[in-house]
Amino acid sequence: MKDEKYIYYPINKWAEELSFIETYDKFKIDETSLYFIENIDDYSVYLMEKLGNANVLDKYSNLIYQYIISYLKDGGRKQDLLVMKLIIKELGINQIHIEFSNKPTSIKKSNNKLYLSINFPLSHELQAEIYHELQHIYINERGNITKNEYFICNDLIRKTTGKTKAFLTLYYLSFKDEISANIHMFHRQIGINKIKNKEFLINHQLYNIAVNRMIPISEKIDSYKESIIDEGFEILLVKEFGKSLDTILNMAEKQIFNAGEEYKRKLAKCL
Repeated sequence: MKDEKYIYYPINKWAEELSFIETYDKFKIDETSLYFIENIDDYSVYLMEKLGNANVLDKYSNLIYQYIISYLKDGGRKQDLLVMKLIIKELGINQIHIEFSNKPTSIKKSNNKLYLSINFPLSHELQAEIYHELQHIYINERGNITKNEYFICNDLIRKTTGKTKAFLTLYYLSFKDEISANIHMFHRQIGINKIKNKEFLINHQLYNIAVNRMIPISEKIDSYKESIIDEGFEILLVKEFGKSLDTILNMAEKQIFNAGEEYKRKLAKCL
C-alpha cells in the first residue's frame, strides 16, 4: 500500500464565508412524490425518480467541485490526497477523501467516509461527473441494492476489447445504478451549461446510444454472441458471471432493451 500523504486544505475562511460544514436540512427529501418537474432555462426538466432526487445533491457536488478547483488553482499537487471535512447527512458521511488518478472518476463509501477518485487531467464536465458519482451513493442509501453483475460488467469492460466490450458497456449502462446516475447527470449538464436548444437531446451521446443501440438490442444480440466467441472472450465471461453465454445474453438482452426505453422516455422529459 502506498504511503498516503493527507493534505488538509485550508478551509477556515471558506467555512466562515460559505458554511462549508453543513447538514443542509433545508434540502429535505420529499418522498411523497415519485416525480418532480422544475423549470431550468425554460425547460421543464425531470429531476426526481423513485430512488434519487437531483436537488438533494446539487449543493454538495458544487461544494466539492469548488474545493478541488480552488485547491489546484492555489498550486495544489495532483499527487496529494485531499481530506475534505463536509457533513452530508443524506449520505451519512462527514469526510471526503479525494485523490487524482488516470482512471475514470469513481466513488465508494466506507462507514462515514467517501473516497472520490478524480480523473486527471480534469474534464470540463467534472462537476456533473461528481454529481453522477454522488448519485450512485445516494440511490444505494435510499434502498437500491447494487447487483453483483454490475461490478462484474465494470471489471470486464476493462479486460475486453471490440464488440465484446461494446456489449458489456450496453449491459453496464442498463443497471439501475447507471440509469439513475446518468439521467441526473444529463439534467445537470443542461443546468450547468445553460442549454437552451432542443438539439442537445437528439445529439447527446447517451440518447443516441439508447435509441440506436439499446432499444434495437434484439436485432444485434446474435452478432454480439458471434463476436464474443470470435474474439476469444466466451470463457472469461462464463467464468466471471458463472452462467452459460446464452443465459448471460438472454438476461442482458431484456435488461438492455428495458433500460433503453427508460433512457429515451426520461431524457426526453427535458423537451
